[in-house]
Amino acid sequence: KYYNQALNLYQQTVGELHQNSVQSFLGIANTYIYQEKFLEALDYYGKVLDINFNLVGEDHVNTSAAYNNLGGLYYFAGSFDLAKTYFEKALKIDQNIHGSKHPNVANAYYNLSRVYHVKGETRIALEYIQSAINSSIVDFDEGNIFVNPALVNFFDNRDLLAYLQFKGE
Repeated sequence: KYYNQALNLYQQTVGELHQNSVQSFLGIANTYIYQEKFLEALDYYGKVLDINFNLVGEDHVNTSAAYNNLGGLYYFAGSFDLAKTYFEKALKIDQNIHGSKHPNVANAYYNLSRVYHVKGETRIALEYIQSAINSSIVDFDEGNIFVNPALVNFFDNRDLLAYLQFKGE
């Protein structure tokens, strides 16, 4: 209710092609996700992606976030191939913007690892989680999925621990 009210106000004052409207669309979409109304959420996430294309273009963190949201939507809806497609798009943008060592890149790898894990492709899931760990630590770049890093020089301790826990599972 309140997101819709905010959206109406933003559309009247700044128009739909504005980041404030995007935030309202995101709030509405996320509410639908929690209610498991995936088609309704898809409509709003699609609007967010369209607006971001118009405002900032494709190679921008906001567009990456929109792809990531769509990937998450499809993941929770059980459409894992579509989730993978959108997570890969987010990863490509994040790598172009941030390089290989950044929390957004690590998160994109982590999301892809979850997709492969749920599809039963454990080896690929482990490779992606290893990439997430590599992206989380400034001076760690180990491709061997059986090697874990020393816990120093990382970007975010909670994310790194979540990646390591998922890897252990």
